[in-house]
Amino acid sequence: MAWFRRDDAAGVRSLLGDSAGDLDRIGRLAFGGDSPHAPGTSGVPIADLDRYAIAALDGTGYPTVGTAGWDAKTDRVLLELSRAAAAGGPWATVGAVLVGWNCLLEDEVDRPAFLSLLDAALLVLRDDGVASTALPPYALARWEATQGRDGPAPRGWPSTLEPLDVPAHDATAGVEPPDTHEMRRLAVTGDSRAARTYYAEHRAPDRLVVVIEGIDQSDDTSKRWDWPTLEAPDYVGLLRDLGERLGTRPWWSHDDLEPFFPWRPRSRDEMRRAAAALR
Repeated sequence: MAWFRRDDAAGVRSLLGDSAGDLDRIGRLAFGGDSPHAPGTSGVPIADLDRYAIAALDGTGYPTVGTAGWDAKTDRVLLELSRAAAAGGPWATVGAVLVGWNCLLEDEVDRPAFLSLLDAALLVLRDDGVASTALPPYALARWEATQGRDGPAPRGWPSTLEPLDVPAHDATAGVEPPDTHEMRRLAVTGDSRAARTYYAEHRAPDRLVVVIEGIDQSDDTSKRWDWPTLEAPDYVGLLRDLGERLGTRPWWSHDDLEPFFPWRPRSRDEMRRAAAALR
C-alpha cells in the first residue's frame, strides 16, 4: 500500500494513501461473515489499525496534543477517511470508523465528521444482520443516543432471538415424568469440562427439582447441587420453568424439553430480513 501520495484534488500529500480497499478489508474482518455475533475490533490485527495512526503522525511531523497542528492533523485524518469511505462503499465506511476511533483522542470522537461516519456505519451493520451486542460500546452508545431504547434493547435494532410458541400445559399431557427418585438428564451446555448438565429428579410425590452437575470453581472438582429456585409439583411445570430459564436450546437437550424453549437464535440472513422490515 502506498501510504503517501499526491492528492489530485488538493495538491497536497495524503496522510493515509489509497486506503479505500484496505478500509473495506478491515470492515469485513471485524463485522463480515455468516454469524450475527461478529468479532468486532478483536477480529482486526491491531497493527492494521495502528499503522494508520502512525502514518498520520509521521505525515504531519508528530504535532503536540492540544496545538493547532494536532487539530489540523485530526481534521485531515477525518477528511481522508470520509473520502475513502465514500469511494470504497459500505464496508469501507465501517473500516473508516474503526481506524478513526484508533486515531482520535477521547475528546475528539464527538466531531461531526466522525459521528457522520459512525452513523452511516451503524446502518450498514444493522442492515447486514450484525447483532447489537457485537457493537463496540461507543458505537452502541451512539445508536442509543440517536435512536433510543425499547426496554433493555436498542430501539430499531433487531433482536438476535426469534420468539417461539411454548405449548400449553394441557397440550403436553402425554409426556411421561421420571419415576420417583429417578434422575433424567434434560440439558447439557457443551462438550467441554466446563459444561453443565441439568437433570430432573422426581424427589417425592408432587415435587420435582432441577439438579445441576458441573465444576465447582472453588476446588475444581465435579459436583451436583440443586437449582435453589427451580422446582415444580409436576414434570411439565418443571420443563416449562427450565426452558424459560435456559432461554434457547443448549448444546444438547432431551426431547421432553425441546418444545419448552421460548426463543431460538436468528441466523445472519434472518437478522437481515428483520432489519429490512425496520427501514
